[in-house]
Amino acid sequence: MGLAAVVLLTIFVGSAVSQRRAGSDDTAAGRALPGMNQILGRPTDRSITLSVLAPNDLEAFVEYGVKPDARAAKTQAVRLEAGKPLEVLLDSLKPNTRYHYRLRYRRPGESAYAEGEENSFHTQRPPGSTFTFGVQGDSHPERLDRMYRPELYARTMENVRRDRPDLYVLLGDDFSTDQLYNRNDFSAGTVALLYVNQRRFLGVAGSSSARFLVNGNHEHAARYLLNGTADSPAVLAGRARNLYFPLPAPDSFYTGNGETVEFVGLPRDYYAWT
Repeated sequence: MGLAAVVLLTIFVGSAVSQRRAGSDDTAAGRALPGMNQILGRPTDRSITLSVLAPNDLEAFVEYGVKPDARAAKTQAVRLEAGKPLEVLLDSLKPNTRYHYRLRYRRPGESAYAEGEENSFHTQRPPGSTFTFGVQGDSHPERLDRMYRPELYARTMENVRRDRPDLYVLLGDDFSTDQLYNRNDFSAGTVALLYVNQRRFLGVAGSSSARFLVNGNHEHAARYLLNGTADSPAVLAGRARNLYFPLPAPDSFYTGNGETVEFVGLPRDYYAWT
């Protein structure tokens, strides 16, 4: 189809710098609630899904539109439970269009909604268009000072945010469960912490470009690790992945793995789209 693409390779090199506040943007309006985290996923020509993880119980809705100062549409208000991600669908969108959106939220008992930071995303572009995507892999947060430096990782994510890729793909070994596997400490809670920790970094740019996760061998999500129980490594990894990141399942826009896994449902572990 003659598609032109610019590839952003996230390579963890560079000098150490002071980390800016995760999710901050020099041009962003509004304010970010400390600990608030937003991740986009499942973009199509007419919709996108926003996963919101809040540190407190909140009531929230999303307002969005084609201009920053004219966000004419809004979702219904939903209740966010502290520490539990919730997905919000933004639909009835126009193809090949940049949308601007903002989360509005209030704590229980408050009357006015606070304004979150301004973010944006782009719906599917037509064939032949130039688009930008990013790819990363092997971030290995468990290998501190060997393969991983948090301050450089944060700086990389800020660079990705400024480049505003349409799509961002993680090729695996970004949620390594090796340390859990080695000390026999697999549980829903310990696995979830790995995905929550990565959201702190991936949310820096994930609020403006969709994340697509692919498993590596260190995620321990392979079929051979299924043992017929709800606490097998592959089940725990699969459930955490699908809870904390809004990944595609086969539908009218995406193809992918349509085989359900016991205790997980649709694994959302591979997919394809145009």
